[in-house]
Amino acid sequence: LKFQLLSSFARILIDIYRCCLIVKTLYGGLAEAICEELFSYGQLTCSDTIRKVSARLEQPLADFVMRCPPVASSLKGCPQFEDKFDPFIMPDLLLQSTAEPSGDSRKRKAQSDGDEGIYWKINWSRFDRYIRDDLTLELLVPKRPDVEKSLRTLVDDSQGVVRKTGDSGGGLFIIDFERATQQMCQYHIESLIREQLETRAVRIFRLLQQKGHLEEEQIEKLTMMGSKETRELLYAMLEEGYIHTKPIGRTNDFAPSRTFVLYYVDFAQTVRAHEAKEHRLLTDRQVKMESIIETIDADETLDDETKKQQIAEVEEMYLSKADRQLLEKFRKAQTILNAAETECERALFIFKLFVDYSQRRC
Repeated sequence: LKFQLLSSFARILIDIYRCCLIVKTLYGGLAEAICEELFSYGQLTCSDTIRKVSARLEQPLADFVMRCPPVASSLKGCPQFEDKFDPFIMPDLLLQSTAEPSGDSRKRKAQSDGDEGIYWKINWSRFDRYIRDDLTLELLVPKRPDVEKSLRTLVDDSQGVVRKTGDSGGGLFIIDFERATQQMCQYHIESLIREQLETRAVRIFRLLQQKGHLEEEQIEKLTMMGSKETRELLYAMLEEGYIHTKPIGRTNDFAPSRTFVLYYVDFAQTVRAHEAKEHRLLTDRQVKMESIIETIDADETLDDETKKQQIAEVEEMYLSKADRQLLEKFRKAQTILNAAETECERALFIFKLFVDYSQRRC
């Protein structure tokens, strides 16, 4: 029996606060309370949800909540769900009171709810679209409160994110979400290159994106850099996974003397590689330490004092003095780092959108 962590569900947990804010902004505190109950329990009947928030729910909130698929049959103990059903239709409910009943009246109340077996859950795809729209607007209009007066400027400055088609009726403006996601990923990748290497490496990265496949000598001429520093930056970027190589042989034997190497950028592969790398680096050491500590805690042959001593030794092994100081700073600055976590979630969401768009083109 094997267990694995679903990264998509982990990202959903970070999204909960943003989703609650979206619902509260659009529909008020009552809608936020409904979503909080569904976030907490995963799924509820409509009548239970209404009782828990002490209010009436007349219709689904702009498709933010949806019905779970009803069970059509059971095959060898595994439920078979219906393929075709309306996920947003409300059952006919007639609740006499939103208060919790007691005694015999509670039984009569449960029998008259009328929605037994009908459960509701969060429609995550709807929230994803709202978050995508919000991030795109932040990219396009960070300091422009009046969008209508700035549409023409946006078309010129957005590098293809906003496009205008036709002239009748003032024209039609189109937002290219795929292009917006690609630009946001571009900003993050360039920031990483600038931090790890230097600004000249960003120049090489952009040049390869514009020209496609180039030899080392061509890169030297176009960037007006020396041979040694160009080669060093190319090898460093190749090692970090920002660029890739493609050998082209003049003959079929691919002899080194008759083979030249072209450098190029595979942007989608770069995004996927760095997303996986950052997750792995952040979790590997912590997972190892936590697994050992859990084994010690589960050992019934050890007393509490021995457990504390062994746990301290494990923490000393996996956590150096400098790391402990950094951890203490983290705990003292938890509020600031929570804000940074939200920004990281935004970047991960943008990377996820870019990968989804790339897979659609394949």
